[in-house]
Amino acid sequence: MDFSAEWKISALRVFLALNLSGGETDNLHKAGTGSLCESSKKTERTQNPLTEGKNKGILKAIGLTVSQQFCFGKGIPMKRTLSLVLTLLFAVSVITSCGASTTATNPSGAASTITETGTGETTISTDISDLLNVLAPASGAEKEHKTLETLPSSATLVGSETLPPIDNQGGVGCCVSEGVTYMQFTNAVAQYMKNNGGLNGWNPSESYSNCFSPKFTYQYAGAATKNVYDILKDHGALKNSDESFAKDASGGSQIKVNGKLSKQTAAWNVAEGMGEKALSYRVSGYEQIFVVNDPEYTVTGKEGLAMTTSEAGKAMLNKIKDAIATGNVVVTGGYPNTWVSSSSVKKLTSDGVGTLGKVGDRIITFSTNDRSGGHQVCIVGYDDDITVTSCGVTMKGAFLLANSWGESWYDGGRCWVAYDALNTESEYEDFKFPNALKNKGLKRGWTLDQFCFIYWDRDIVAGLPGLYAEVEVELKNRDSLTMELTRTDRNGLTSSITPYIFEYVGSHDKYDQLWLNVKGEPTGDAAVGFFTVNFERLLESVPEGSSVTDYLWSIKVSNSADDEMTVKSIKVKNGDQKVLCDVDFNDSFTKGSRSYTFDFSESHNVAMLEGAVNLVNKESGKAIVKGSSTMRLALGEVDAASTLMVAPLMERNTYRFDRDDEKYGLAIDNKELKDGAELIFQKITVDENKAQEFSVSYNEDGTVTFFMQAEDRSYYALGERDGALQMIRMTELTDNLKWTVSSAKSTAYTAVEKDGENLKISGEVRNAGLELQLVVTDLTGKTPVTADAKVTAKSFEGSVKSPDASFIVRVLDKSDSSIVGNTYVRIA
Repeated sequence: MDFSAEWKISALRVFLALNLSGGETDNLHKAGTGSLCESSKKTERTQNPLTEGKNKGILKAIGLTVSQQFCFGKGIPMKRTLSLVLTLLFAVSVITSCGASTTATNPSGAASTITETGTGETTISTDISDLLNVLAPASGAEKEHKTLETLPSSATLVGSETLPPIDNQGGVGCCVSEGVTYMQFTNAVAQYMKNNGGLNGWNPSESYSNCFSPKFTYQYAGAATKNVYDILKDHGALKNSDESFAKDASGGSQIKVNGKLSKQTAAWNVAEGMGEKALSYRVSGYEQIFVVNDPEYTVTGKEGLAMTTSEAGKAMLNKIKDAIATGNVVVTGGYPNTWVSSSSVKKLTSDGVGTLGKVGDRIITFSTNDRSGGHQVCIVGYDDDITVTSCGVTMKGAFLLANSWGESWYDGGRCWVAYDALNTESEYEDFKFPNALKNKGLKRGWTLDQFCFIYWDRDIVAGLPGLYAEVEVELKNRDSLTMELTRTDRNGLTSSITPYIFEYVGSHDKYDQLWLNVKGEPTGDAAVGFFTVNFERLLESVPEGSSVTDYLWSIKVSNSADDEMTVKSIKVKNGDQKVLCDVDFNDSFTKGSRSYTFDFSESHNVAMLEGAVNLVNKESGKAIVKGSSTMRLALGEVDAASTLMVAPLMERNTYRFDRDDEKYGLAIDNKELKDGAELIFQKITVDENKAQEFSVSYNEDGTVTFFMQAEDRSYYALGERDGALQMIRMTELTDNLKWTVSSAKSTAYTAVEKDGENLKISGEVRNAGLELQLVVTDLTGKTPVTADAKVTAKSFEGSVKSPDASFIVRVLDKSDSSIVGNTYVRIA
């Protein structure tokens, strides 16, 4: 292999990747909250096998408490738990030389050149009395939707004060946000308020400006359904009165006005306080159920969807009806060109209007397979008694659709769709597909392919999250900014999430511009935005019995551009809007990152551990080491060979390292989960994630246990037996199934201690040969007190006079005044 001077390669390592992410995973949802991600199959709510049903006693039997339990896997529920994925990998670590170099020792004992990015870190402490309510569950969590025992023959939301008026998305491809945010979320929040104290004068049905903004979620999520729901989960939404698309004379949203990009459409409203305002209402979860190509919704001998005749199909129709009858909008999707391609969208006659229909109302009776231009709409009503005759056959029952193409579409922006139209093959044997369409090479197709649910009585979260921050940033290119939130325990193990507005940065609409600032300007001028980030997903996964003071909480701000970005200030608040700290930083940097760590403990010393750890079996004292071959593991003495690398896994995406351009993770030999199963390294594929995913239990004695659940709901843990590393069936929690996590080494850190009238500041040196200066200022960066640090080959220390009030300590490289290592901030 040929590597340029800009690349260095380290020796082979074994990496242990621990996912301490607190959020949901694709195809994985929390019991009681209905948080479902996109799936090609229907996903149902199930009991938590660790805490409910016939296995309720298993926790006690194996010595684990509910608060210590974590579940994993497709379709397995979680209840305020911490999803942790254990992945062991060999990796060739190829690192770009983008900063100063230092020499480290790799697991084999050989020296390797490793580059450092020079990331600055800031640590903030504050009064823990303000955090007493941080871990309180948000309103809306852990609730169930109350279904009706008997469904009425018809129901509609049209005419209610909670349903928004028909909107016109115009030339903006935001149909998902129109359906989910504007129509469904607005109605759900209004229904929640109506049933919990009243609307207090808010009437979404009166005007567009009263409703939640489709622009808010579209600009951060793009056109993906899952992304839009994720934005509502993490960030909520502003109303159209605060942020909306520019409109043309007909009410259609538009990107350009008079041939120029509309600043109203392109700008982000990230003024101070707007992100906090958006957080006031959020969703805890949602269900997106695809029915197309799912055999569950078919009938033997029939082709395609059988929504009115299969048991699953009939249950789905009743689920939709129940949602409508209990005050909820259902989002659905299809291809409108297939509904009208025959020019035969029918009109109701006087004998077929049922309970809610009117003479002349349009009704879709079937669709063709000539699909293009997928589109989402909403179901806002149903009527079992509507009848319509098409192709000589009289059909009964229909749903009422609401579109986002303005009131000129069909009947004031709405249209009925016959229940039978949802079938790929009509339930009526006499129904004949029109010859005129057959002659064009067409056949009957499906009409609606999916159904998305949120319930006002289950999924709406009212009130601010327990811990959130407003980060003031000045930048030229808004898409060069990303942030990451991290929770670190006192052993250095971390759980990280990316706020969804930054996770979906690739979906941000640039409106055909190379870049835009937050004002929607392509001029390259810097502008200031206040970005609000929500720690709720990390709070939810903190085990019961733990508190905020047991962890360090970090915000990492990254800049992917060569243009300068400035983190001007960070304000941290709790759920009562009480300011926990408000610090001015004015840290400017180009491509790279800054990390700000908040320490709420009574101790103000910070020792951030790097990911190098040893896993030592409690019973034998043996550590996990590399085996005789690159694909095997073994047990041995704690030494360089037993050093494993801890790395947080991003939510829903397993964080992995590459080896020869391939991905390898710990898996069960022969993929058979059984007692005595051995472990190997196996190439990871999308369909084999379960083979590499473990759950974790934090035990009362400070150890951890890694385990899997079999299909029969029995449990198998990673353990030692007869000197071998195996999966062992869990009947009780014995010491051979417990592992001690200890640090193999620590990274550079800054320790600040009171020493009489002075501050004693010390830390490890990342790069040899540095001349360091200690700078102490007030929180605005003024009134500096400086002192040189005494630097040795491995550490530095120094002393400065202690300020009387809150202060910031920075360690600077004297050659260029750049921040070195961590920066410590004390809030008096």
